Formats: sequence, structure tokens, C-alpha cells
Amino acid sequence: MNQRQKRIVELIENGIESDIIDFKQQYYHETKKSEFIKDIISFANASSREDKYIVFGISDVTREIIGITENDIPDISNLNQLIRTYCDPFVEIDIEQFDIDGKRVGAVIVKSSNIQKPYVVAKDFSFKEKICLHAGDIYVRKSANNFRALRSDIEEIYKTRFCVDVLSLNNQIEIGIVDIARVKQVYARIPISFVNNTDNSFVFGKATVKWMYADNKIGSSVLYIEDNKTQFRQAPTVIEKSPFMLPSKSQAEKTLFLKVSDSFCGVIRERTNMHQELKVEVVLYDACNTEYKTSFVVNTILWE
Repeated sequence: MNQRQKRIVELIENGIESDIIDFKQQYYHETKKSEFIKDIISFANASSREDKYIVFGISDVTREIIGITENDIPDISNLNQLIRTYCDPFVEIDIEQFDIDGKRVGAVIVKSSNIQKPYVVAKDFSFKEKICLHAGDIYVRKSANNFRALRSDIEEIYKTRFCVDVLSLNNQIEIGIVDIARVKQVYARIPISFVNNTDNSFVFGKATVKWMYADNKIGSSVLYIEDNKTQFRQAPTVIEKSPFMLPSKSQAEKTLFLKVSDSFCGVIRERTNMHQELKVEVVLYDACNTEYKTSFVVNTILWE
């Protein structure tokens, strides 16, 4: 089971619809293509900065898994054509299908990489000579419902569009041995996505991480921002001496490297076994000491 599938299982078990998840008993009927388009646009415009999921094969009432058949969800090329025709700009999606306890569930995933908000209905969508969606309409997902965007929603969309975002990748961390210039030590690695929608370049010369349980917080300093790998022939330069630059209008996926002690690894293992929630807060500081934060509940810890 891959990380996305694990995330879908987690959301199904939680059973609560939100701005990142919608449950449906079956895939959209042929007469409900407008609902598919509205859902895609609404999730793409939602404020949440992670992948969003439309999950099929789940009871509307009990949230039990009732399953779908393998061919219920159309091929992604057909869905992309529908999106390309009626969504502006284009919304990137993925599809997942897998079995849970012998029953098939499917999901259309609105990817977190969709950052060109606002997403708009590109042209009128009509069914039986009735216009279901009007060109220029903007929809947004708030809590468990889709709404036609208000002026305040559009203002918020533009406010978040022209900014710098620091986002977790898949809400996971990796802990294991990293070989740096033949010196092997245990590091925590946190994959991060940087998105700069502004006309300015940014330089980050410091980063910190807080590990937060309900009854305890531990702070750590980030040593390196590098590509995600476990072996370096030469030691990377620490971030304070070699700041990370994010050019204007760019995106980057990097990994934060932090040393962790054996005792702290033991704490994480113990609390994971006790099903205690771990929340991570990442703070990066630019040359003006402005803070850029992201926080997330850890879904997956990969031990290596």
C-alpha cells in the first residue's frame, strides 16, 4: 500500500468530510458530469495546501466501505479531457484504486501542485438544454461543502496565491542512518515543497523544527537543506553558511536534515506504538528574519 492509499484509509477511518475529503457511494452518473467539474474546481480552490480526495465506494450514511467495480471510474485521459475543456486553468489530478478488506475503493485526487488559483468554469456546461454551470463561475470547498465563491473568498485566494508557501510532502518524516563523508549518524529527514509565487527571490538562512506531542514539545535546528538522499561524498555546508535560495516564480522539493539522538528515536517509537499523535512545525527564516511556517500531523514515519 503506497502513501496515498494509506492516507485514504486514514481519512475513511476518520469518516468526516472536510475541505480535503468527500465520500461518495458511487462514481458520478453520466448525467452528473457537471457535479464532477464543480467538485474538481471547488477542491482546487480550497485553502488547504495538501492533496484532496474524492473517494468512491463509501456509504453516504454509515461511512462503511461498500465498494465499487474496477471499471466504475473512467480512464484518467477521459477525465483530463473533461477538465481541460471546462476548467481554467487546467487542474492536475491522479486516480487511485485499491482493495480494503476485499472491497474496492477508488479516489480522484486533486493534487496539491495546483497553485494557479483561482480555478474557473471555462465555458457553459449544459445538459438537456439546461445550463448547469456558467462560464466564469468560481467554486470553493469550505468544510464539507462546495460554495460559489464570494468576494471575500476570491480576495483570500489572491492573497495566498502571491506569496511563498512551505508545505510538507505527504505529511511524512524519514529517520535513519545518513552517510556524510563516511561518517554515519542518525538523521531525521523531512521532505518539503517550496512554492514562490512572487516576483522576488528569497534566501533562507535558518530553519527550526518543533516535535509536538500533546504533553511535550522538543525543538531542533535544521542543519542542511538538500536533495533527499542517504549518502554524501562530501559534507554539505550547513544552512547558516550556505543559505537556500528560492528564485521568483519557482517551485522546489528539498529535504530538511536534522540530527536526532537514539533516545529521541526511542521516544518516537514508543509513542507511535501508543498511537499518540505527532505534530511537526517547520519554521524557515529569510534574510530579513521573516518567518515562513508549516505544520502537519505526521501520517507516516519511515524507519531506515
